[in-house]
Amino acid sequence: MSNKDRRDAIAVFDVGTNTVLYLLMTRGADGEFVVEDEGFAPTRLGRGLASGEPSATAVERTVRALASFVQRAEGAGLSELRVVGTEVLRRGRWSDEFAEALWKRLGLRVDVLTPKEEGELTLLAARRSLALGEGPATAVDVGGGSAQLAREGDGGPAAVASYAVGCVLVTERFFGAARTPAAWDAARNFVRGTLVDIPAAAGDVVITGGTAATTATLKLALPAYDAARVHGYVLSTATIAAVGKGVFFMTLSKRRRLIGMPAGRADVFPAGALALAEFLDKLGADSAVVSSQGVRYGVAYRYFEEENNQGLSSAA
Repeated sequence: MSNKDRRDAIAVFDVGTNTVLYLLMTRGADGEFVVEDEGFAPTRLGRGLASGEPSATAVERTVRALASFVQRAEGAGLSELRVVGTEVLRRGRWSDEFAEALWKRLGLRVDVLTPKEEGELTLLAARRSLALGEGPATAVDVGGGSAQLAREGDGGPAAVASYAVGCVLVTERFFGAARTPAAWDAARNFVRGTLVDIPAAAGDVVITGGTAATTATLKLALPAYDAARVHGYVLSTATIAAVGKGVFFMTLSKRRRLIGMPAGRADVFPAGALALAEFLDKLGADSAVVSSQGVRYGVAYRYFEEENNQGLSSAA
């Protein structure tokens, strides 16, 4: 489903453990990148991650969401489509079932990213879109199944490490229906025990993913997600920790009524905020800048870079 005649636009679909994200980006004649359309759907493909049991219902729900986004992209006259997957699809049973359903329903294949690729794409998007310092930046992306810590190298490739502290995974293992101090402490001890040998950050720290965006949205009391206000917003480590713990002790119905809480995230947000705050503490970062541009943006930027390089080669 690739239109080789049009190289100035791309649609990217990022299939995560908790959410499917959609981006349609174009590049104008002046080289400016324009977001024409984007969206998200909380499909919870990774339901049952802690037990290792995929949900056929979640697979179907995810494919339906993708079908809707694909229709939007094709309705805009675009057929350069890229589907990428992260932690949940690095697990064999989920990957096999989802890939088969996606091909049968939409005739699309999914590119399952390695943790290193995921981290590199996150850093690429941050560098492209934020005014970061010259020192090596560090990016933290807390997803549903895992979290990636990516550090820029001094002129070399980025160093990326992946940790099993995703918000869905931690929620399923430790929280369930429990909202007790003991459950919170058990989860925090698990996260701390997992995040070992993390040296302090040398430059700017960027946080991305649903947890970071939700924390910013809650602090700003935005009735609807606004990427323009979230992108570049600075959050303190103490704020992330306090918001996460405060939300944890609320009932699920109260969480859902919070101004700024997205659909499908109320149950897993506290675990994500816990992990994010612990990462920043390990990095020695008192604060971090939020990037609303995650993996899907990195895929788009890399696509345009490759196209530009091919154009230069052809011209030569």
